Amino acid sequence: MTPMTPMTGTLDDLKAAYQRFQVRSTGKGVDSYTRPSMLVSQPYQRAGEEFRPAVCFRLMKEDDPTKAKSVAWEDCQKVAAWLRHRAGEELRNECDEATVTGYVQGHVDGADGDKSQRISYVPLPTIYGKHADGMIRRAMIVEPAGKSGEISELIRRKLTGAVLTANDGARECCLAPREQGDWTFSQYLPNKAFRVWRSVTPVLLHGYNTSSRGVISVAKTERLLLRAFEMAGFREEQIENLAFQSGPFWQGTKHAAAMRVPAHLRGYTRLHVEVRFARGVPGPVLAGIGRHYGMGLFAAILRE
Repeated sequence: MTPMTPMTGTLDDLKAAYQRFQVRSTGKGVDSYTRPSMLVSQPYQRAGEEFRPAVCFRLMKEDDPTKAKSVAWEDCQKVAAWLRHRAGEELRNECDEATVTGYVQGHVDGADGDKSQRISYVPLPTIYGKHADGMIRRAMIVEPAGKSGEISELIRRKLTGAVLTANDGARECCLAPREQGDWTFSQYLPNKAFRVWRSVTPVLLHGYNTSSRGVISVAKTERLLLRAFEMAGFREEQIENLAFQSGPFWQGTKHAAAMRVPAHLRGYTRLHVEVRFARGVPGPVLAGIGRHYGMGLFAAILRE
């Protein structure tokens, strides 16, 4: 049963309900409408299991929309830029400027800006089946946990069929909706919660994980990874175990250092990571300072 909680106006509504209760019996009968109505439904959920609204697309060739557009695994930031630019253009007449600039396009200014409260543009490499070559043929656009999904739905409607362009204006591909039964999407957005997830694109740490002598510190790396998950909405007590390496976990993906990253992130450590949660979590799972560009993307281990 979903609990009901107070909202603005609840106290005044309770007083009015009590007054109706006091005079409910009259010569004309009994007024049964004496209950309060100013309450809001608030479902309970565990931390880290919050719903993250997401909309999924397939990348298709513009000159032949029946064929998929393929982009190299290491160019995920390029696809993310195409999506971010088109989303900003399409929503400019639908939302206020602050929403488009900050939330949709991620231009958060000042020390007080919350850089986590922005949309993530996430290319999805193919890691299953006969085409498990790590190439990007799909993408999803993800809102932060706890959002209503209103912007995601608007993006779905506005971007379906839209053409994505590069910075120089070159037309790159068009967007088609997700097909039912698409297994690739299921690894990133499974229909139930899973405990073990492995990175498909490397996690970018927000600090340096070497000792004063330049040797990689396991303790520092683990602290930075825990912080990366915390910043993404997963608390330390949810995480049972972490493992990290430079080499890839999934077929078709590459060494962490092979990932091309934006200029302002090039100095940060990149690692492939396996995380085991104490309890299963639903997707999508993203972590690290590159998660808004499609880096730090995890896929579920569907069979343990």
